[in-house]
Amino acid sequence: MIPQSIRARFILLFVAIVSIVLFAFGYYNYNITKSSLEEELETQAANAAKRLSVSLPGPIWNYEPEFINSNVISEMQAAKFIAGIQVKSKSDVLALYGRDEADHKKIIKAKAPPANVSSITEKELIFDDDGDQQNVGTVVMYIDDSFVKARLRENLIIQVIQGLVLDILIAGLIMVIVSRIVVTPLRNVTEAINDIAGGGGDLTQRLETRSATEVSELAQGFNAFVAKLQEIIRELSHVSIQLLSSSQDSGNIINEQTEGILSQQTKIDMVATATSEMSQSISSVADNANSASESAQDANNKASEGTHVVNQAVNAIQSLADEITAVTHATQQLITEGENIGTVLDVIKSISEQTNLLALNAAIEAARAGEAGRGFAVVADEVRTLAQKTNESTDEIHQSILNLRSCSETVEKGIVNLEHHANSGVEKVTEAGSAIAKILDAVNTISEMNSHIAEASQEQSQVISEINENIVNISVVAEETVERSKETLSKSNEVEGLANQVQAVVGRFKI
Repeated sequence: MIPQSIRARFILLFVAIVSIVLFAFGYYNYNITKSSLEEELETQAANAAKRLSVSLPGPIWNYEPEFINSNVISEMQAAKFIAGIQVKSKSDVLALYGRDEADHKKIIKAKAPPANVSSITEKELIFDDDGDQQNVGTVVMYIDDSFVKARLRENLIIQVIQGLVLDILIAGLIMVIVSRIVVTPLRNVTEAINDIAGGGGDLTQRLETRSATEVSELAQGFNAFVAKLQEIIRELSHVSIQLLSSSQDSGNIINEQTEGILSQQTKIDMVATATSEMSQSISSVADNANSASESAQDANNKASEGTHVVNQAVNAIQSLADEITAVTHATQQLITEGENIGTVLDVIKSISEQTNLLALNAAIEAARAGEAGRGFAVVADEVRTLAQKTNESTDEIHQSILNLRSCSETVEKGIVNLEHHANSGVEKVTEAGSAIAKILDAVNTISEMNSHIAEASQEQSQVISEINENIVNISVVAEETVERSKETLSKSNEVEGLANQVQAVVGRFKI
């Protein structure tokens, strides 16, 4: 559509220019020819009048009508532009000839001068009578310029035909030139652009640029544009592949992270259960300590009855000291158990650090993704924050367990034995009334120790309650982290879908 329009415009433009030039030259030639013919007509008319002014005075003077008529007819036959000739004397018309309307070449006597003439030439006839100039009459010529008009009309028709022929030749020549120089290259450019726009997408196609014309410059610009577009599509293809790979890696990392958090949550639940059992054990220790304190008070009341078994009470107290040593060993075992809990906490801390590292890697991958990974980066930052909080809470639990390790589980087994030997001591002190004073001191000491144990057990119970509360908070945070990980995985899947779409679009181009 566009090439035909350009070709038609070129043809119309050149035809119009040529037509105007030809019209100008034709108009000029027409005027030149007209002036030349009119001048020739005037010259021939003057010559004819001159000849008649020479040939007619004698016959008129001598009154020779035949010579007059023959001269007039001869002149009219020689000059086709003369429509009629009238010869007059001073008093009469001597001759009047005209042309037959049916046959212009036929000369006839006329009754009246011709009417439709362009001009009239009149000349006096002078006869030289031995030096005496005598006016014998007048000759009148009626000039018809129709042959001049016919010549001009014929010339005009020839010029019009020449103009039409030249217009047709120039139009054909311009059509061929424009088609070869302009239309064909433009059609090649248009077909290449339509091929790219229509889905063919062949970016390896180039246009020929052999001639140094504006169309060649257009083709060079098109080739440069296609080359740049080819480079962009090639880079976009590589980037889409990398984006797809990164999104898949991110999805795998998030899945592993979610599994790690779920495992961490399970271990946190186990720690919560262990702390609950520990709290119950410490409560039992406190109750036993209170019972031991009451028993010691009973022993103090009955000390007066056991003086005769003072030595046995001393031995029982010594045995009680041995059991306290055993309680010390039990404390070491409790410390070992606390270290085991610390190991569990180290595992939790390691998982938290891995979660933090995975979140950091996810944030880096999101930053590489640019605008499409902004939401993913926010989620990764939240995961990293939660991991840091988990790490801090783990440190707090670890510190609490260290404090608990110094005074908690030592009581559980040792106090049972202590109670057994204390009861035995009470029985022996009851039997040993004579040694009541010394046993009383020992019983008071035991009572104070039981009070300290009860106070320590209460403090341990409070600490365990705080630990349990913190573990519950950690469990809640872990659940939130799992939800965030699922959202992050969903975003990663969306990114992967977008990467597949980009790769599908890029795959439509041939690069």
